[in-house]
Amino acid sequence: MNPVPPPMESRIVRRMKILLAISTLILGLTLAAGSADANCASCHGASGAGDTPVGAAMKIPPLQGKSADAVSKHVSEAANHAQAKGKLSDDDLAAVSAFVATFK
Repeated sequence: MNPVPPPMESRIVRRMKILLAISTLILGLTLAAGSADANCASCHGASGAGDTPVGAAMKIPPLQGKSADAVSKHVSEAANHAQAKGKLSDDDLAAVSAFVATFK
């Protein structure tokens, strides 16, 4: 059996690295979505509209259309997000913020 020539091997390795990076990104966004569902949706709602009983009572502004940086700043600075700040690492906060920024 002939070995794979080096140029073909490097293309295969490059494609595998790309596939791994995409898989890691998808996993991170999936975990962020689960975290947002469990912790954020009780007030902000599943769509980020703030249309829950708690959201209405607290006059929660919608998160739809906000950038990831705006969401991250919101979680980091809002006094009523102290519990979330204690549970989320910087990477988790970035992933959740990126997920919420997809809400339209």
